[in-house]
Amino acid sequence: MVRFGPMVRFGPGPMVRFGPMVRFGPMVRFGPMVRFGPMVRFGPMVRFGPMRAALEQAADRLLNHPSERRRGCEEEPMSNLTEQAVNRSIANEDTCRLKVRHARSMRNGRWGTSFVVSLTFFVAAMWILTAHSARAGSGLYLSSELGANFSPVLDILGTSNDRASVCDEFINPMFAAVTETVRYENYNCTGPNRGATGNWVNAFDGAEGILAGMAVGYSLGEKYPDHFLGRFRLEVEYFYRDTEYYQTSDVPGAAGESADKLAQEIRTATDRIESVSSHNLFGNLYVDFRTSSRLTPYVGFGVGVGFTDIGYGGVWARNPDPTAISTGAGLPNAAEIRRNLAGTTSVAQSELSDRLFGYQVLFGVDYALTESLSVGLKGRWVNFESFSDGTVWDPLRSHVPNLRKDGSEPVSGWINSNDIEMFGVSVNLKYRF
Repeated sequence: MVRFGPMVRFGPGPMVRFGPMVRFGPMVRFGPMVRFGPMVRFGPMVRFGPMRAALEQAADRLLNHPSERRRGCEEEPMSNLTEQAVNRSIANEDTCRLKVRHARSMRNGRWGTSFVVSLTFFVAAMWILTAHSARAGSGLYLSSELGANFSPVLDILGTSNDRASVCDEFINPMFAAVTETVRYENYNCTGPNRGATGNWVNAFDGAEGILAGMAVGYSLGEKYPDHFLGRFRLEVEYFYRDTEYYQTSDVPGAAGESADKLAQEIRTATDRIESVSSHNLFGNLYVDFRTSSRLTPYVGFGVGVGFTDIGYGGVWARNPDPTAISTGAGLPNAAEIRRNLAGTTSVAQSELSDRLFGYQVLFGVDYALTESLSVGLKGRWVNFESFSDGTVWDPLRSHVPNLRKDGSEPVSGWINSNDIEMFGVSVNLKYRF
């Protein structure tokens, strides 16, 4: 446990205890133990040292245990497989690996969320315990909040610099001669602007998750008690949100090369969004509507930046039956192309990140418990600019993520979204110095 010093006495009398030990979950450890009186536990135990390494090793052993693998994904000796079966085996292994990564990301997400919740409560408690040392009537205040966020439908646009499957040297050794065949004159197998039209779209239902934050602000009411400026407050705010989508959706439509793949060779094409999380720093301006009661409604507006992460995964799996694939129709080696394509899989799994500028509208009401301490209900609507980040298709059609056997023409993709917004509701604790 973390220890910030011996137990503090607030006077010459006996040591004050704030009540029996309160536990909100397993204990959070940041190093040696911290005591402010009775021990308070806020969340799961997290140690930034040998304990954390031990926990990660244990989690990896669990995830790699045979019981974590799906039935039908077990490896077979490659010497016992035909070429087509080898492709299917690789595809199955790719799917297993994607699911293991998903399990690991869910584990990390749960630990990260618990840590943020614990830290928020801890800081709020620290502010209350140390507030007596600040100068009264300064206009300065500190606040902490905990609540939930609700995000709308998430639409994504996927792009890639991949070429048509017949332009992949691993699939078609005669790729350079494709444009010499009738109906393929316009195929871009060797020119620039790869994947210029190969887009796809997808959509995911709305989701919800945790919202936690803290802020420091200054009220002009102390300096201008009888002036209209006294209604305003300035604030610098940090808040964290984690929206847990954890949804898989079939790709409903595409264009260009991606549309040809869906129509001619793909049996299953899915996108997956695990979670959307962000660390946000905003500057806010509030207007308080003072009343003769203990209630103080307010509205506000803020601008800031959000460091946003999206857990993304994609799987494009080809039909394992070469006779069900029409790719390469009319090409002299069409049968070879279809055999090489059958059962292959393209997989992407990335933690996408982008820095987004945004704005928010805030509203709420505070209830004064004392002259210094208030509790309230706070709402917000936050909207960010478009999100965009890249990923790598690895494997690409069950081979390395390049179109050429010499390692040239690496293939990557980008995920874009204009729907990075949320509505939040939280309970707010505020202390005025």
